[in-house]
Amino acid sequence: GSEDLLLSIAASDGGARIAARTLARLVLLDTTLSRPLWTTLFASPAAPLAISLDGMRIASAAPDGVQIWDSQGNSVAELFDAGAVESLAFSPDASRLVCGLTDGRLNVWDLRSRSPHATLSAHGAAVRAITFTPDGTRAATASDDRRVLIWDTQRWQPVLTLQTKHVVAVRFSPDGSTLAGRLADGTIQVWDSRR
Repeated sequence: GSEDLLLSIAASDGGARIAARTLARLVLLDTTLSRPLWTTLFASPAAPLAISLDGMRIASAAPDGVQIWDSQGNSVAELFDAGAVESLAFSPDASRLVCGLTDGRLNVWDLRSRSPHATLSAHGAAVRAITFTPDGTRAATASDDRRVLIWDTQRWQPVLTLQTKHVVAVRFSPDGSTLAGRLADGTIQVWDSRR
């Protein structure tokens, strides 16, 4: 039925674990076993989710913030954002979670202390996508303001602004030198992220 409509999906590094969000549930799948590891029910239609590279943590947006789950389906943290969450990304070491909000702000959470690390006025519109370089030294955010920002994650300062069309997904190359973005019209745009 409509409660099983797929809203979002995220994969761990290598795709061994996949988190899938429907209207009614969050499911963690183990692709090596070809079966769900756990399922939890939701009363909220909020859909953004992220999975850590090692597949051990899942973050799912809720109306009042973000819920963090472990790989066994246990809720391990609730983070409360002052705004509606549009996008999520774990740092490669899963020590930080970045939440892109509908109002253009970014909330960076320290997951070790479960406290806010930084709140950044990043964009002028919803932050649709977030990604990190594999080494975690830089991140990229894409917004409805038609800009992609590349961030130094040590200082959380933008180091490069790319003017573009409406980007809905971003991903760095394995060496972090190139950033690819999927535009709303389905085309792919590629940038040198080291400029």
